[in-house]
Amino acid sequence: MIRKATTEDIFSIAVLGRQFVREVGEEFSFDSETAIRSLQMAIPSDQFFLWVSEQDGDVVGFLAGTLSGTLFSKDKVASELVWYMDPAHRGSEAIKLVNKFEDWAKANGCNRVSMADVDLLNSLSSLYERKGYKLYEKAYVKGI
Repeated sequence: MIRKATTEDIFSIAVLGRQFVREVGEEFSFDSETAIRSLQMAIPSDQFFLWVSEQDGDVVGFLAGTLSGTLFSKDKVASELVWYMDPAHRGSEAIKLVNKFEDWAKANGCNRVSMADVDLLNSLSSLYERKGYKLYEKAYVKGI
């Protein structure tokens, strides 16, 4: 089941966030206090999208995004911040989260949706291209 996250989901989302950071590798860190504060702020905010995938009463995935603009136009963009599914639950439920995010973006007047692809984990380029996305930018990360 795909549904909007509630404050009762904060711990489960934070645990999945930690799993995500572990999968991504050493370039990123995880701080539980920051995660909990961020989730407490995002859940009630109209500026954030935070939905979960729940199976058999357990939260097994989530997608978080935010509304943003651009520096050079009035375009409104919905930007995905984190999209993570427990490896045992990846598949069609994950796509339902993306579809719900796109619906939310449209309802909030966005004319663009931006999704990330953590290339170290598993390239999602073919999935994104099937859904009509185009590659526009790559991010390189360096620890300092």
